[in-house]
Amino acid sequence: MSAPTSTEPSNPFGHEAERKAIAQLRRRLPSTWQVFSNLRIRRRSGERYEADVLLVGPREAYLLELKEWSGRVDVEGRDVVQYRRNGERVEHGDLFRKIQRREEIMVEQSGFDPDAGYLLHNLVVFTNSNVRLEPGARDWMEHLTTWTLLLSALPRRPGLLMRLVRWLFRRATLTPDMHEQGVRLLKWAQQLGR
Repeated sequence: MSAPTSTEPSNPFGHEAERKAIAQLRRRLPSTWQVFSNLRIRRRSGERYEADVLLVGPREAYLLELKEWSGRVDVEGRDVVQYRRNGERVEHGDLFRKIQRREEIMVEQSGFDPDAGYLLHNLVVFTNSNVRLEPGARDWMEHLTTWTLLLSALPRRPGLLMRLVRWLFRRATLTPDMHEQGVRLLKWAQQLGR
């Protein structure tokens, strides 16, 4: 197997959105996660595909196809259809087959065992907040999601408050009363995800 190689995004509309999304993922994810972008993957038969983003974490991985579309998105059969804000209808075909093929290649070439308990999520992610998923698209939420929903599902790097509380527990000499307050603060920071 040849190693995946990084490339620049091939779609001129979305270069900046992809770069911003990838930068946000790198800033946001814990250090136990790796972010790979614009990977070219090739099947032994010679078929080539590009993966916009591969996120690899301790217990799961995400293979992402990023789309900076606006307007409405629906699914008719297995074909993804975009209705732009100007009313234009754009048929994008069977994106699900495309992402399924990429997943097959990753499994085939990496030795990934889906039965081993490590999860592989394969998603088309709409990064533009001005996209609306129609009912037909919502039926495919196992493979389609919005940027906001993806971020809410991913683990998050500890924020400043959490780091300060952890520092306090490691460095400071705490009285029992201060320790109890620190535990409450730590639980509160964990609930906030900060």
